[in-house]
Amino acid sequence: MLHDRVRVILRDKPKTRNSDQELVLEVWEQFGLYLSNSQKAKFLEIPTSDTITRVRRKIQEEGEYQATENIKKFRKVKSMIVQQNIPKAKEVDKLFDDTDFTIKKYWS
Repeated sequence: MLHDRVRVILRDKPKTRNSDQELVLEVWEQFGLYLSNSQKAKFLEIPTSDTITRVRRKIQEEGEYQATENIKKFRKVKSMIVQQNIPKAKEVDKLFDDTDFTIKKYWS
C-alpha cells in the first residue's frame, strides 16, 4: 500500500519530510524508476507536477483551452469529494499561526 511506503520513507529519510520532490524520487525508486544523479538534480530544480497542473487550472479558469465535457464533469465530482474531506479554511489558518516559511513561486 502506498500509504505504508510513504510512511516508511518519511521515517527513514528525513530529507523527504521537507521536500515533496525528494519524497517523489524515493517513491519512484521503490517502484523501480531510477534516475541518474544529473536527472535527479534537474528534477529537483524544475516546477513540480502540482505547480504545473495548478497553472493549467488557472488558464482554464480564465476560459482558455478547455477540457472536454466528460473531463470537466469528472474533475467537478472529484473536486466535490475533496471539498467534503478537507478542514474549513479557518481551521487551516490556525495551523499556520506561528509558522515561519516561504513559498517559491514558479509563475507570475
